[in-house]
Parts: sequence; structure tokens; C-alpha cells
Amino acid sequence: SSDSISCDFTNTSNTGSISVWVSPTDYSTGQQVVWCFNGSGYRDYIGLFQTSSGVISFETADNGVNKWRVATTGSAVTNGVWTHLLCTFDGSNAIIYVNGIEVSQSYTHTSDITYWWNDLTPTNYRLGILQVSGYSTGQFYNGKISNIQLWSSKLEASDITTLYNNGVPLPTASVQASNLKAWYKLD
Repeated sequence: SSDSISCDFTNTSNTGSISVWVSPTDYSTGQQVVWCFNGSGYRDYIGLFQTSSGVISFETADNGVNKWRVATTGSAVTNGVWTHLLCTFDGSNAIIYVNGIEVSQSYTHTSDITYWWNDLTPTNYRLGILQVSGYSTGQFYNGKISNIQLWSSKLEASDITTLYNNGVPLPTASVQASNLKAWYKLD
């Protein structure tokens, strides 16, 4: 599909967490963007991507050069099945959780593992599309996206278990509500 959402977003925290529910239609069509924070510079972003093998990568780039990228070591999603993805960053370490569990993952780029919102100074946030200065075409997400939440803090494992809620998105902001900066239910 070519549906996407773009909105203004500014956050200068050096930690953070992003939660999202996805249900891919066909992940075999190539790399797809779930969400992406864009900076004002050329190819500056922090994003969550899904590869053609169902691997999830959480990564940053400055001037088109990856600062760090962590990726699941195996497929993390299934076509037609809702999956909860949560990414945390504590200032020097990124972790991906799938359905409330920290999954096997590894770094593939590590030139600056401290790069985050405070370095990027994001100007907008996009769901379902990569549209970054320097890229001529967008990469659309092929599937459904729901219940995106953004925190200016690293969530703990117990918070992530609560958010996963046995596979049912929570209807209220009950996890670190004071650090919750945005919530898009997309019901």
C-alpha cells in the first residue's frame, strides 16, 4: 500500500523507547520502513526496518552513513500475524523486543553507538514510509501498523511485558506515563 503518516516531532533526549504493533502483508518484497525519525540533514534518520526475510533492524544514520544498526538474527514477523515490536536505547545500547521478549540480535554497524535523538534532533516522524532528504523514492510498509508509542526513557523488561499484554494492545497509557511523548492508536 502507499498509505503513510507524517507528523512534526522534536525530542532531544539521549535515551528512548518506541513500541509498535505490525502485521505484514508480504515482507518478501524487500526492505520496508515501519517508522522513521528524520533529521534536517542529508539522509539523517533513526528507523525501524523490516527486511525481505522478516528480520527487524533498528538503526541510525548521519549524512547517509550508518552510526549503528542492530538486527534480529532471524525472522521476527509472520505475514498476516500481529506482532509487537519494541526498541529501547539507553544512551549506548539498543535492544529489540518481539512480543515482549528480548530476541537474539547483533550489531552490524557500530561507528557511534551513542548516536540518538539528541544528535539527530528529529524534525518529523513518519510511519510506513522512508522519505529522507537524499532519497528520491519512498519505501512503503506492506502491511498494517498500529498503536505506536514513544518514550523519552528506556523502558525496563517489566514495562515491555506489560505493554505486550499477552498480545492485546493496552487501551490506556499505563507504562511510564510521565515519559510518554506521543501515542498514535490508529484503531
